[in-house]
Amino acid sequence: MTEPTTAAAWQDDCLLVAADLSQITWVMLANRADLVHPLLRSRCRIMTVGAPRPQDFDTLLFGVLADIAAGFGAAPAHWPTLEPEIVDALRRGFAHSRQRHRWQPLTTP
Repeated sequence: MTEPTTAAAWQDDCLLVAADLSQITWVMLANRADLVHPLLRSRCRIMTVGAPRPQDFDTLLFGVLADIAAGFGAAPAHWPTLEPEIVDALRRGFAHSRQRHRWQPLTTP
């Protein structure tokens, strides 16, 4: 459940932008909408979010590195930069993966 006043300027940590969620009362998540009971589903607006696309790589890499750094109490700017060869290998693997949603845990130490 969201609170309208603070939800008007909610920071989306994944997209790195502010979003106005003030008109949203509840957010429910399900991997498969067809498994949600029809009575509940009839009271919801179903929005499907697809898997990350290859062109989403740079944004996701930035977020993953920021999450890793935050886990160690540091800012990404204080960490060494990844070598271009490593970033290219990660990008190629990400582009060819059918399970991009599982990419983040693989990069966590």
